[in-house]
Amino acid sequence: MSIVRIILLLLLASIGEELVGSAEQTKCLQVGDVPPPLEFGEVLQGPDVSRINWDELTNRVVVLEFWTIGCAPCRQAIPHWNSLVEHFTGKSVVFISISSDSAVLIRNFLQKNPINGWVTVDGKFDATLTAYGLTGWPFTFVIGRSGRILAVTHPALLETNHLEDALLGRPLNLPVPKLSDMVSRESRDVIPEPTNVLVNFSGPLPKPTHRGWNFKGWSRSTSFPDFHAKLAYLPDAFAEFFHVSPKLVYGSDLLPKGLYNISAIAPSNQINGLNREFAAQLEKVFQLSAHVEPRAEEVYVLTVISTNAPGRKFTDVIGGGSIDVDGFKFKGMEMSAFSRALEGYLDRTVLNESGLQGRWEMDVTWPVSNWKLKLRELGLSVSPDPEVVIKALREQLGFELLHTKRTVPVLKIVPVAE
Repeated sequence: MSIVRIILLLLLASIGEELVGSAEQTKCLQVGDVPPPLEFGEVLQGPDVSRINWDELTNRVVVLEFWTIGCAPCRQAIPHWNSLVEHFTGKSVVFISISSDSAVLIRNFLQKNPINGWVTVDGKFDATLTAYGLTGWPFTFVIGRSGRILAVTHPALLETNHLEDALLGRPLNLPVPKLSDMVSRESRDVIPEPTNVLVNFSGPLPKPTHRGWNFKGWSRSTSFPDFHAKLAYLPDAFAEFFHVSPKLVYGSDLLPKGLYNISAIAPSNQINGLNREFAAQLEKVFQLSAHVEPRAEEVYVLTVISTNAPGRKFTDVIGGGSIDVDGFKFKGMEMSAFSRALEGYLDRTVLNESGLQGRWEMDVTWPVSNWKLKLRELGLSVSPDPEVVIKALREQLGFELLHTKRTVPVLKIVPVAE
C-alpha cells in the first residue's frame, strides 16, 4: 500500500473543546472573514456535491446553517428556516443545511420534518463544522455576494430584512449566539431511535480535492446500530461494517471502483435485521453477496513487553497524527486504531492483544536508506521494511509484534448465484 494512501486512510481530526459564548472564545469565523471550502460527504437535497463550492456560488448570498437531529434549538428553528427559504425562492439566495448526522438518519428525520433548501451531510470528522471553528449547534453564517461573511448568528435571529440587506451588500449587525442558546457536542439530546431498518448505497462519486474522504465507522453517539461511510472505498467500508480487517476481504476485485456513501441504521434490537438488509442491498445494487467465516491466516499479534517505553505515553487528548516513510507521530489514538495503522506498514492483519485502554501518544522514527530518500525526493511512494518497523516498535514503544497463524474472521465477496 502506498504511503499516500495510508495517510489518507489514517489521518485523524481533532475534536474541539466545549462551546463557549462568543465568536472570539469559540474561535469560530467572524464577520469579514473569507469562508473556507465546503467539504460535504453527501447531498440529500440539492445539486451534486461537486457543484457546491464557492466558485459555483459566486455573486449569490449563501446562508449556511449547522445543525444536528439531537439539538432541540435546531429542530425548533426549522419552521422559521423554511419560511425564509420559501420567501426567497427565485432570488439570488442559497440556503444550505449542514448536519453532522449520518445520511440515513437525516433521511428518516426529513420524512416527518421537511427542511427546505439544500440539505447536506458534513464531511469526514465534521470537516466543515471544524473548519468554521464550531463545537456546537445551531450556528448560522451569512456569506455575501462579495464572498465574505456578513453575519454569524443564531438561525432564529435571522429575518427576511437581513437577507434583503445582504442582497444589497449592506452590513447586517446580527448578534453572535449566546452559550445559553447553544448545544455542545457533549450535551445534545439523545437522537431518536429509528423504527425501521434502513440501508442506503450511493455512488460512485468523484474523488474530492480535500482530505475529508474514505471515512467509515459505527457511531458511538447513538444507542442503536448506526453505520455510515462517506466517500469511502467499498472494500474498506465493508470491512468496517462486518468487523473484519481490511486485509482479510476476499473478492474485493469484484466490487466496483470509486467512492461510495453508505448509511445503515436499525432499532437497537434488530442488528440481525440490519445485517440481512445490508446483504439484500448488496445483492440488489451490485449483484454480489458477502459472508463472514473463520479462516486460518498469517497475522501479527501486538503485545506489551515494556511499561516504560520512551515513545509512548497515556493521554486524555483526542488528537490527529501523521505518517511518513521514516516514522509516525500520533497525538492521541486508541490501540484498536493503532493496530489498523500498523497494517498499512506491514501489509498484514495486526491483532491488538496489548490490553492497553484509552488513548496514547506515540512517536516513532526509523532509519531510511539513501535509495528510499531519493525515491521520496522524487515524490514516489515507498514503504519501510517490516523488520525495521518491528524493531522500532520494540525499542521505542515497548511493543512486540509476533508473526504467527491464527483463526480469524474473513469476509468473502462472491457473485450472486444465478
